[in-house]
Amino acid sequence: MAIAISLVPPLAVVGISLEAGAPSDAAGALLLFGTNVLAILAAGGAVLWFMGYGRVARMSSDGHRRAGTVIIAVGLIAILVPLVAHSVNVASNFRVESDAQQAASTWVDGTGYQLASVTTKGDLVTVVITGQGKVPDEAALAAALDAHHPGTQVVVEVVNATQLGGSSSAG
Repeated sequence: MAIAISLVPPLAVVGISLEAGAPSDAAGALLLFGTNVLAILAAGGAVLWFMGYGRVARMSSDGHRRAGTVIIAVGLIAILVPLVAHSVNVASNFRVESDAQQAASTWVDGTGYQLASVTTKGDLVTVVITGQGKVPDEAALAAALDAHHPGTQVVVEVVNATQLGGSSSAG
């Protein structure tokens, strides 16, 4: 029995993402590729250092060491800057989503609706509620979120659902 594995070359993912009109996915794929390359080079350098090749490198000319140091520093900066920026963005989105989750739970409390999901993308918060009856005032939810996160836009999606026996039916 033969197992066939087909792998898309990592840089092809960048091109495919760009062709599909998803530049942020392409940037993410390129960042992942660069991070992996840098990690492989760092692991190889650590192995050579542990094997004692650091002494041999110190015997070579200062120009080679300086060039190597510059290349490593540029590579680290090229990878660390986008990784830190992405981490800050993820943390910010998490705070907004967490606050939106709490505000939306309070907002639907006591109504005929239940909170189904809360998602964030940049300054846009999408709240999905299910149930029946009069929909709570969306302006109240927007004001609650704007108090903690100014400039946040809120979109509420309502899924009408009725209770039938012991199950729920969406309509």
